[in-house]
Amino acid sequence: MADPDEDVLFERASKFLERNRDMFSQEQLLQCYGLYKQATFGPCNIPKPGIFDQTGRAKWCAWNKLKDLDQTSAKRDYIALMQPHMPEDDQQLNHNTREPGWVSVSRMQRVEEVDAPNEPAGSLVSSIKDYDEDAVRKLVERNDVTLRSSINRRDDNGIAPIHWAADHGNVTILSLVLKVPGIDINLRDGDGQTALHYAASCGNAGCVRVLLQRGADLSIQDDKCQSVTDVAVDEETQNLLYCELTKGY
Repeated sequence: MADPDEDVLFERASKFLERNRDMFSQEQLLQCYGLYKQATFGPCNIPKPGIFDQTGRAKWCAWNKLKDLDQTSAKRDYIALMQPHMPEDDQQLNHNTREPGWVSVSRMQRVEEVDAPNEPAGSLVSSIKDYDEDAVRKLVERNDVTLRSSINRRDDNGIAPIHWAADHGNVTILSLVLKVPGIDINLRDGDGQTALHYAASCGNAGCVRVLLQRGADLSIQDDKCQSVTDVAVDEETQNLLYCELTKGY
């Protein structure tokens, strides 16, 4: 049974965040977003946003990674995050709030996954998107000329297999894709983003680690002048990138 006092505190905390977004970092806002959605709706129940919606994907990841947390615990964790910042007499539940920032704690746009055009069933990209490790392994081990000649080819959306692999977050699949002879680990997509951008922007720390170990370039900026560190959304990924940047100092 819900605790009425806890519900009131949760409501106060969410209103406080709406009024005071500037007090919090992007990572904290994402954490609050995930906890809010988990507390109010339970486990993530919408498709992962399309590959071009980086904001939506970051929010989806923040919510989806809490799928094993029960709603009561999520509510308590949300309150615990906000309470140290809230004045004791904060009762401003009905005040108008400012326009929300890029993280909205009450809703997330539903964007369907972008389909890779002209990708038949059993192709490398379709196997990556299906998280089919066995199919990817067979294709890579076959090592035919078609795969080698197309591994760096971008589709009509400007996305290559390495971007799909880094985005989907399966370390085994990404490691297999990186074994294809001639693959460009720093290949840019249509927006200038590398596989490292994709992995970092969705909190796929395992993929970030693999890419760094294989020599991915941290200094590359996308077409909006954003580096990998600019798009990293979670603490583990940020720590990995920091260690790489400070290596040797």
